[in-house]
Amino acid sequence: MSRWGGGVSGRRAAAAAVALISVAGLAAGPASGSGSGADITLPWRVAALSVNLAGRPGNGVGGATASVDGCRVAFDTSNLILKAGSPYDDGDFGMYVRERGSDRTRVVSSDRARHPAYGNYWGQVSGDGRYVVMVGSYSSLTPPGTDLSRWVLRKDLRTGRVETSRMPKASGPATGLPLSGAEVQAVSADGRLTAGEVWFMSADRHVVVSRIVVFDWVTHRWSMLGSYGAVRLLQAMSADGRYLAYTAADSAWDERELYLLDRKTGTTRHVGRGPAGAVAVHYHTQISGDGRLMVTTWNRKPETYDMNVVVQRTSDLAVVNSVHDTWLGGATAVSYGARWVLLNFARADGSGRADVYRWDRQTGRRVLVSVTRDGRPPAGNSMGVAVTDDGATVIFTSHAGDIVPGDTPDDDVTTDTDIDVFAATTSAARRCG
Repeated sequence: MSRWGGGVSGRRAAAAAVALISVAGLAAGPASGSGSGADITLPWRVAALSVNLAGRPGNGVGGATASVDGCRVAFDTSNLILKAGSPYDDGDFGMYVRERGSDRTRVVSSDRARHPAYGNYWGQVSGDGRYVVMVGSYSSLTPPGTDLSRWVLRKDLRTGRVETSRMPKASGPATGLPLSGAEVQAVSADGRLTAGEVWFMSADRHVVVSRIVVFDWVTHRWSMLGSYGAVRLLQAMSADGRYLAYTAADSAWDERELYLLDRKTGTTRHVGRGPAGAVAVHYHTQISGDGRLMVTTWNRKPETYDMNVVVQRTSDLAVVNSVHDTWLGGATAVSYGARWVLLNFARADGSGRADVYRWDRQTGRRVLVSVTRDGRPPAGNSMGVAVTDDGATVIFTSHAGDIVPGDTPDDDVTTDTDIDVFAATTSAARRCG
């Protein structure tokens, strides 16, 4: 249930990963897939998911997430892809869900009468595929007479019901500061819990305070986790909401330290050493759906091109296995049971472009996933979004315009104007009903 495109989620995490890959790609990287998975029949079947009414890529995707089975994919875009003449940009984001079983796309940021309300983004689909949670400002989805403050909204895809919750008020050192932003970074598998962070900022922008928050849609209560600080960023949450990984810093210029919070025991552990006990810089973290393993991308200090992806047990932070490669860009998604991890690698041609590989932790094999329909590496950056527990379905986003016919190439590998969402499947992939 990762969020990549522009993540996590979303955009924040993807930007960091692209920066790492772009630097690494100035020299060299793996020229092709490092072997093939034990149960994989190549080539991958690739299909565009963020398509318009004509079935052509709609472009402009900001981020994407997927249900555990990969059958429902949520994404936001400012292009009105379900209106005639699309794609065109109205400058305001809307949330969409692609049903892979029926090849149907629908607007999620709409009321029960199916009236669309834009200005909704940072969406996350629950692991069971029933709910989409998103951030929004004042619209027809929020209570009448509300102001422009940010809201969290949950859409029940089964009934069409939209629930809303206003962001929590500031307290402690943030008292008196207006709410300046909110980000939804994770949702529990059953859709009950929503996690992210809220930001409070003075009018002159000299004081910024943030905090990790969790909202319970059953009790309708906010939980403020950890402490207030200049930087508090949620990285990941397990499917049941027990484990949360987040980074913290006392100022925008300080190194961000990684922490793992166990909501069941109330304990928080500092994960500050990196691979093999070396002092390291943390970049981004994933937690497996079952909560057993944490997958983190590190760079040694002082920073070098030597990236590390380290897999640790959440119970005792013991290292299970790791990947080290000079041109490794990082891990962007992990399957529910953590056998499969999506990795980004820079290319050997010095272009700075990045490709998605599926790493099998049991065999150590890596397989190139982000390919065109005829099996070539595409002409643009790609980022992993999700991988199913059987490893046979991968969701990814890409700037490339040549993955499927009719797409628009992006004019820059690090901008998000022409990003689309794709599904890559093998012959072993389960069918979506």
